[in-house]
Amino acid sequence: MLVSEVVRAVAAARSIALSLGPAADDVTVLHDSNKLTLRLLPCDVVARVAPVTHQVARFEVDLAQRLAGAGCPVAVLDPRVEPRVHERDGFVVTLWTH
Repeated sequence: MLVSEVVRAVAAARSIALSLGPAADDVTVLHDSNKLTLRLLPCDVVARVAPVTHQVARFEVDLAQRLAGAGCPVAVLDPRVEPRVHERDGFVVTLWTH
C-alpha cells in the first residue's frame, strides 16, 4: 500500500477494534503489500486490512470458517467480535486471533 493509505488503513483498523471493544493502543505492521496485516495490542488481535475495492475479505472469512468447522488447523476469527467483514473509510477489516 502507499504510505498515505497505510496511515488511513491503520486508523480504520484501530477505530473498528475500539468500537467493538478490544483495546488497540499499539499497532505493528506485520506485512504490507496490496493489503496490510497488523497486530493490535494489548488486545492481541491480527487485523487484515484491504481497500474496499479488493473484495477478498468475505472469501477469506467464509473459507476460514469452513476449514475450522471441518477441524482443520487454521487461524480463526477473533471470538470477541462478530465474525464478519467490517468496513470503514474505504477499507475492509477482518479481526483474527493471534
